[in-house]
Amino acid sequence: MERWGDMQSDIQPMVSIVILHFHDIKDTLWCLKSCMEMEYENFQVVVVCNGTPGSDFDVLNNTAYTHAPCFVVQNEKNLGYAGGMNTGIVESFKNTDVEYVLVLNNDAVLEKSAVSEMVQSAGSAEVDMVAPRLVGLKYPHHTESMGMQLNRGWFPFLRKSQDEHIFCPSGGAALYSRTILEKLYTIDGYYFDPDFFCYNEDVDLGWRARRAGFGVCTAVNAIVYHEWSGSTSVGSSFSVYHSMRNVWWVLVKNMGKGDVWRFGLWIALIWAIFALRYTFSSRIGAFWRAQIDGIKGFSLAISKRKGLYPNMSAERSPRLIPRYLMRPGGND
Repeated sequence: MERWGDMQSDIQPMVSIVILHFHDIKDTLWCLKSCMEMEYENFQVVVVCNGTPGSDFDVLNNTAYTHAPCFVVQNEKNLGYAGGMNTGIVESFKNTDVEYVLVLNNDAVLEKSAVSEMVQSAGSAEVDMVAPRLVGLKYPHHTESMGMQLNRGWFPFLRKSQDEHIFCPSGGAALYSRTILEKLYTIDGYYFDPDFFCYNEDVDLGWRARRAGFGVCTAVNAIVYHEWSGSTSVGSSFSVYHSMRNVWWVLVKNMGKGDVWRFGLWIALIWAIFALRYTFSSRIGAFWRAQIDGIKGFSLAISKRKGLYPNMSAERSPRLIPRYLMRPGGND
């Protein structure tokens, strides 16, 4: 696949934007509107109705889109973020011209130049994953993330500063090349791991990609406005359960065997911090159910260990706790 950075500026790679719709059709329509109004011209949109009522499908399918093709597909049941996005990627690749896939939450709104900036960054940096700058929809001065980072104990956290080491994009908005997605499918038989349902499936995909030798960068000027956890709510039992269960599967699937022994104390320390935090909170039940179900899933996660396992210790942050969590109100 030719890189846009090496091509004439008027030749744009085809981008397929996959939007996952679960509820709140107003958000999805607003997201779609931002796609149709952006400056990038060579794109298509795939909207996945993820177990939503048929009336939502009809509204989205009957909306007139004049700037680009828009395909609406229906999952009969909610397959979560992972399964829903997989449906959209499969639909995207029916078009053989598609070179990049932009996965996008339905509560996100694209700045007009966002896709242009991401594609340009992918070409210039010669990488296959790009993280834009996600900012608050209501508070655009507040950076929510510029991708994901791994802390000293290998746990994933949002990356909110360019000074922090980027590990992979966040699934709220992420650009992937067709090359990387097809390579991961060849190795693993899936794009996002459907057993994750939601939360940390983006880190799992990113880690598998890094192990396969693919690079990542940030497109700092690619602005995406985002209503954080618009589909699940911040800090809910649902989000705590899935994120804290899935993080164990990410580690079991992707850490090198030697790393488990070398960094086991750091892993135990960060786990103890989370255990202390949630044991004395209203989410105690969700947290401990996540630990039990996470451990029950170890054998399945181990069976999915495929591909290369290079030394990834240099990809971690030197900090145990990210800077933004050390500041008052840093996790708002």
